[in-house]
Amino acid sequence: MIGTFPYYLQAADEAGLGAYNIPRSLYNFLGPSYQFTANQAYLQAQLSLGRQVYLAGPALAKTNSTLFLELEYLKSRAVTALLYYF
Repeated sequence: MIGTFPYYLQAADEAGLGAYNIPRSLYNFLGPSYQFTANQAYLQAQLSLGRQVYLAGPALAKTNSTLFLELEYLKSRAVTALLYYF
């Protein structure tokens, strides 16, 4: 499950799905340049395992936000059909 923080965590819990939830202190420690690298590694692992990608809420994201970068990464991997969860 991807989406805006913290909404996507609540949506994943309600749907019984997994979500990337790195501890906030570690996420902040990584800094912007490594934060997305960690997110990208999670997405890559999920895709490699053949898992579906769910999007909590609409695919509206501010340019260069984490969600924007995740959506762009998925698009670069030819993932065009996200499963939406509202």
